[in-house]
Amino acid sequence: MNTAAHRERWRPFLDGANMEKELRVSLPQLGVLAATRGMIGFGAGLLLANKLSRENRKAIGLPLLVAGLASTIPIALHIFHGSHDQTDDLHVKEGETA
Repeated sequence: MNTAAHRERWRPFLDGANMEKELRVSLPQLGVLAATRGMIGFGAGLLLANKLSRENRKAIGLPLLVAGLASTIPIALHIFHGSHDQTDDLHVKEGETA
């Protein structure tokens, strides 16, 4: 199916929906989000791997998995719904001082 026909087929479902959104994320925010996602992956990998004893896997992997999940949610909410630039909060009219 060519691209034009594909778009036409899905148009009723996509009309009015903006599928492309621009999100500006600072390097520190991206780093923190990547680190928490890494904790989730590493913890899940430890839980699924058979390289360590079951007790050690649970002792190391479970806290990493839970901490990664617990910290990813508020961080993602802040990035996607929070303020992205603190300078937006400061509005000074010309000639005034902050």
